[in-house]
Amino acid sequence: MKIGDMVEFSAYGSKRRYNAYIEKRNKFGLVIEVPDVSWGWWRVRWYPSNTTNVHSRNEIKYVQMKKKT
Repeated sequence: MKIGDMVEFSAYGSKRRYNAYIEKRNKFGLVIEVPDVSWGWWRVRWYPSNTTNVHSRNEIKYVQMKKKT
């Protein structure tokens, strides 16, 4: 992941109680900071509440855009 990628919670991230209050209020997030090392934490700004939190890589995933038919 890189800065500016749109993300949402993965299945693992949704199961964690730590993320429950964020997931109820927010639909998607943007990565605003990436770690210097592979085991670091990604800083994500969540919308529409405009809050910022840090998450491990396995808690978030890329948003899959739906194609119009």
